[in-house]
Amino acid sequence: MKYIGRIITNSKTVDTLDYVEVTNNKCDLDFSVPTLIIGKKNAIDMFGEEKIKVLDRKIQNNVYWTYGKTEKRNVFETDLAKFNENLIKNLKKNVKYTFFNVLSEPLSRVKRFISFMNSEKDKIIYITDKHMYILYNNVVYGVSLDDIEYVKVDKNKVIERIKSNKHNHVINNMKFLSNKMKKYIKDDKILVPYLYFVAN
Repeated sequence: MKYIGRIITNSKTVDTLDYVEVTNNKCDLDFSVPTLIIGKKNAIDMFGEEKIKVLDRKIQNNVYWTYGKTEKRNVFETDLAKFNENLIKNLKKNVKYTFFNVLSEPLSRVKRFISFMNSEKDKIIYITDKHMYILYNNVVYGVSLDDIEYVKVDKNKVIERIKSNKHNHVINNMKFLSNKMKKYIKDDKILVPYLYFVAN
């Protein structure tokens, strides 16, 4: 499994989001994902006392610290909520989104897009009542199913054709996400196929 973030703590459980690594390992860490260190002593052990500021708890790019729950509970809960929000902001920043408008694109591009959907390239696709979100190479392409119907194409036949391609991994619901994660991503459906990719 891939991770969208990491929390370093001595506790066994932390109320955080899906696909966040919770660990007590303090060595050989990759800080390319947002990381929160819980406990002032843990932060000092890892970075030295001179780098741990009480008023600015950002240690370096992507790395933050907060007090443990038993040290300052209110600060801990506030910082954890902020960290969770930052994880979603980081996802939005890193997942590129392109809307493919079937009504305005030249016919040649529409044909290429159809060929792409029929191809053997592995894609993750999230389908709602009105949209499709297609993840390929870290880019999510959005397509309006209403626009497809508008040009007199049966959207149900399109969906069935997409599902018939074994290289199209179709997500029909968000059951693989916790209610907490759904609350944080809100209506940002473009994140759903990427989180499915992370989960698998």
